This record gives sequence, structure tokens and C-alpha cells, in this order.
Amino acid sequence: MKKSTRHERALRRDLYLGENLRVILQPESGFSFSGEIISLSEKGLGFLCDPHHGDHLAIGRTLDLKIYYDARRSFQTRAQVRNLAPFPAQGHHYLRVGLTLQLNQPLHLEPDSKTVLLGPETCGYVEIENPIFFDEVDHFRLRGIRKDCVFLQPLSNRHVLLPGQPVQVRFQIPGSRGFVQDMQVVQQVQDHEWWNLLLMLRFQEPASGVLSKLAKFALINKPELTVRTLQEAEFPIPYLDFLLKVQYGQKELRAELLRELQGSFLAPHVEVRSFKQARQLLFYRTDKLIATARLNFTRDVAEESAFVHQNIYNYQFMKKPVVELVEFAHHPDYPMASLLVPILQHCLRASIQAQFQFFTLECTPQTAAIFSRLGFTAISADKADRSFMTISLKHGLHDLTQGVHHDTWERVYKRLHAYLHRKHPLARYVA
Repeated sequence: MKKSTRHERALRRDLYLGENLRVILQPESGFSFSGEIISLSEKGLGFLCDPHHGDHLAIGRTLDLKIYYDARRSFQTRAQVRNLAPFPAQGHHYLRVGLTLQLNQPLHLEPDSKTVLLGPETCGYVEIENPIFFDEVDHFRLRGIRKDCVFLQPLSNRHVLLPGQPVQVRFQIPGSRGFVQDMQVVQQVQDHEWWNLLLMLRFQEPASGVLSKLAKFALINKPELTVRTLQEAEFPIPYLDFLLKVQYGQKELRAELLRELQGSFLAPHVEVRSFKQARQLLFYRTDKLIATARLNFTRDVAEESAFVHQNIYNYQFMKKPVVELVEFAHHPDYPMASLLVPILQHCLRASIQAQFQFFTLECTPQTAAIFSRLGFTAISADKADRSFMTISLKHGLHDLTQGVHHDTWERVYKRLHAYLHRKHPLARYVA
């Protein structure tokens, strides 16, 4: 049964002489000549030249060519001669040369460890203004991403974007503001599930910020996608604060819920004791538990602290309310690089809103520098192989405005500070 022609998009677009679209060919003999383009499609083009140039052309021959679409802008590509025919026009005799820019059969977009495939109903869109024509914009759906390229499905039935052509691509994707990226058209790609032909575009200079936005969009679009999969595809790991759903509780979790979780450098020594003022923080993505933390709210560190036997508190902490992170575990498919910041944000928010003055945690000696950059201060312990860090919350997050690097404040604390200020106009004095 013949498939619908709706997806056979290689429709020819005829041009008139004088539109100033020219092509310069460079055969292997070294002799170059030019012609004027009179037709375009996404798979090839046709141009007119003097008939005596036919001696340098033969059907099936592959040539290097340069396409000029205005006086100063051009791009290079390769093409193969498909047909030669005489062409009379305006009282002159020309040779019409048909070239195909699709030298090979379309590649098949198959799932692999380096490609993140998105569904046919994905909500990410891009628009490309074709510089060859005036005021012509093509719209596409984002169907796949890699660290060096993207795969686009045309929303219309026709476009004229040629392999090798540089374009500016405007992305409109959930989770990020719109942004523009310089890219280059590569070739057509066959969808592995649908029989659509996708367009493959390569980044000219991919920035880590752009890849982070695409990784964030992929996580929003595909609930089954994990951070570990993105890490294997060599994408930067984004913070998961935009995906986590947090629940609070005081009951102990069932063993089957904790079976898939593992420990980390955060709270590496589990406190098995029960605490009267403990609170459990459960972090979900959709319905899947990906992390859990247990906080101990102590009013007197001399009697209720989980770390009382480590002798970490001096006289400054006596009779002061302190929140301690006593347990933490996370799913192996969600590494700590994606969880650390949102976990700390929720722990600090709970501590400030409960009007506690300090937040204390234990980490490994190798990771103490990470928390120092986040504004934490090391406190001494009896054992050299254990490190404890604390942060003052006496005036909420106002103590950190001068104590952390500007970039750290912008990425980690700014949104939390804005939230607390909205909830508590006198947030400076909440604690």
C-alpha cells in the first residue's frame, strides 16, 4: 500500500532569473564556474550555466560547490549531478543542471546511549528564519537531542533548508526562556518509529548552558527519563528543583520504599536512633521516590543532639535551636550533582520557617570544600575521618548575602530568599 504523499516534502520551488541566488562549482580539474539557481528543494537544486560547461559535468559526478544567497553570505556543501538538459530562456540557450545534496540515503534515527529521543507529541518547538528568502520562517517540533546536534520534525509540509546551510534557530521549550543558537543543517534522518523525515542540525559552538536547558526540557517531557541516562549521553547534569515534589512526615518509611535507595557523601553515618522531634522529607519525581532525608529538630544540643557523642558543639551552640541532617539516601539513577542543591534548599527552608538558628550536617572530608562554597563553616570533631559543617540562620538567609560568592547566591539561594521574603515580609527576623 502506498503511503500518503503528505510527508513526501521534496517539492520543488521555482525561482526566476535575477533573484541573485548563485552557485559556484569546483570540479576536481580545478576549473571553477558559476550558474544561477532557478529551483530549490530540501534535497537539491537546479541551476543554469553556459552550455560549454557541460564538458566538466557528468551525471553521477560529485562536486564541491558554494552557494551565494546574497553579495556577502555563502556556504559550502557537496552535491552530485543528477541530470543535464538544454534550457532556452529569454532568447538565450542555457544548460540546466540538476544537483542532489542528499548524497546518501537518509540515516535512521535509532535509540542509542548518546541520543535522547522525544515523542511525536513533544511540546518543544523551534523556528528557523531562512536567510535565503525574505520574511520566511519555518517551524519544527523537537524530536531528539544529542550533545552536538538536534533532530527536528517539520510542522509544515515543505521547507527549503539545504545541507551545509548555516541558520539561526530560536528554541521555545518548557522550563527555559526562549533562546537563539547558531546551527548548521546536516541532512535528513529517518525516524525509527514513524516514517517522517526529520532534519538534523548541528551546533556550531554548543554552550553548556544550552545543553543544560535541553537536558531540563527532556526531563520535563519524558517522565521515564533519568538523570543517569542524560549523564551517559554526556549532557550537563541539571538541578532537579523544577521536578521534585516534597512531602513531610514523622513516621518511619517502609523497608520496600528504601530498598532502591543508597547512601552518599551527605550524612554518610546513619543514625539508627529515633528522635522525638525528627521530621522526614520525601522527594518524589511523579510517583517515584528518588531521595529521602531525616531532620532532627533539637532545642538543646546537650541532650537531644544526634551528634552529642562527637563533641562538635561548643558554648556558642548551647541552648540554641539546631536542625541536624541525620539521614539521607537517594536513588542511583539520580546522582548527587542533580539533588544536592534542591535538598539543601528544602532543608534550609524547613529550618528557617521553624525558627531554628543553625543547620548542621555531616559529610566526608573530601567533600567539605563543596559545603564551604555554599556558606557552611566546618566545626571540629573528635574523629579526624568525620567532617561536620554548620550554617547560621539567625537572620534567615540574610547572613549569607556577604558570605558566599555571587554566582552561588544566584544559583542556590536567590529563589529561596525571594520565597521566604514573600511568605514573611519580615524574613530578616523570622529566626
